[in-house]
Amino acid sequence: VSVEKVIIVAKEEFLRKNVGKFLRRMRIDCAEVGTIQEAHDYLGKGNFDLMLLDEELPDGSGMDFLQEINLRPSKPLVVFMGESVDAGETAMKKGAHDFLLKPFDLKFIKILVKKAGQFAQ
Repeated sequence: VSVEKVIIVAKEEFLRKNVGKFLRRMRIDCAEVGTIQEAHDYLGKGNFDLMLLDEELPDGSGMDFLQEINLRPSKPLVVFMGESVDAGETAMKKGAHDFLLKPFDLKFIKILVKKAGQFAQ
């Protein structure tokens, strides 16, 4: 099983666009959203294999949204994106699959996608 569909939930448009472009070059379908509400809308329309979730969003906390996602019967693996190692550790305790410390190099996205694909098998 490989990662075919990713949703990027991040407040910075630059981050969403760059990561989205990178994933599409890897032939991965992705949605880019900037708010929790938009993420809810997309998750209601279909399943995603992986979610890249920002720590802070304009309409709420990524940490709170992570806990909400974990209650869903069909949920994506979540990679939490934050600015401190403490936030990453907390996110992993609350159910995140992995953590990216911002700012990060795009090569880490490729590694995470590969790891997520192996985990899903």
